Amino acid sequence: MAGPTIFSIGYEGRTVAEFVSALEEHLVQVVVDVRLHPISRKKGFSKRLLQAALSLRGIAYQHEPRLGNPRHNRPSFLSGNFEHGRTQFIQLMGEAGETAIGQLAELAEASTVAILCVERDSERCHRAAVTGFMSAARPHIRVVALP
Repeated sequence: MAGPTIFSIGYEGRTVAEFVSALEEHLVQVVVDVRLHPISRKKGFSKRLLQAALSLRGIAYQHEPRLGNPRHNRPSFLSGNFEHGRTQFIQLMGEAGETAIGQLAELAEASTVAILCVERDSERCHRAAVTGFMSAARPHIRVVALP
């Protein structure tokens, strides 16, 4: 792949092994968790266990709560009003979120990065807002949604 790339991946419907395998297939070096709270009822996807599983495979883990979707914005995504949810997320993100996206872009320029959330389809998730904002601000960074 030419130039910096950010992958977008959700763990819905995957085991930890399948998730890590998808990352390895794309030579991901750093996972940036964009869940507001890095906890999960799905075994292996809470922060500590996920970080340990990734570390065993040589993949770094970072949690970035400034890019997490606030609870009060989730109903738009759950009801299928994705465009409204993404627009609202960008408005809620504020300066702290913009700073976090700038730092994410710098990380992507130095290593292969994947951003992580729950929803498997990135268009149904706030990850699409994160990557859309990044694409507008840093068009040289390619965004690839992993199936």
